[in-house]
Amino acid sequence: LQRLILNEGFVYFIAEYDFSRGDIENDYTHIYAGLELPMTKKIALLFGIKENFINGFESPEWQIEPGISIHIREFSLDFHLNGERLFDEEVTLFESFGLDLNFGRF
Repeated sequence: LQRLILNEGFVYFIAEYDFSRGDIENDYTHIYAGLELPMTKKIALLFGIKENFINGFESPEWQIEPGISIHIREFSLDFHLNGERLFDEEVTLFESFGLDLNFGRF
């Protein structure tokens, strides 16, 4: 998995390329773009859109990704909420978890 993260203020852009399958025809490309809305100094709401590409850049799929971000010193913990939880109680609340480090300030 290779990842590029650009986060400047309230807007973020993330691109991921997943080549773990070993077959280029089954590789995945994910592109995230969204807004970070600060609620307090430590907590922010995330609202993003995720675009999945399978088999190159053909047949993209779009998903809305809400989330919560907790900022602690120079890093943040991102929790992406599972939108299917609203319709099915047996689905987990969190879809994924991320850790962003800011090495520029160490």
